[in-house]
Amino acid sequence: MGIIIDDDGIMHKVFTKDDMVAMLTDIQLEIEELDSRAGYDGNGMPTFSTDYIRKNKVNELIQQKIDKLKEK
Repeated sequence: MGIIIDDDGIMHKVFTKDDMVAMLTDIQLEIEELDSRAGYDGNGMPTFSTDYIRKNKVNELIQQKIDKLKEK
């Protein structure tokens, strides 16, 4: 991460591609950790299936963004 100062003297944080990949990867790991702590019923199905499906979709979207950043 770097800092730049624009013409008006305002400081801005600038993130590199590696910074962004690291941040998105951290988010992805947090989502996976939440999934691993989800409760399951006697049939091995998540008790909060709607949340489980939503978390998986978020995880997929984040992975797509990471892959796209790695390509550039």
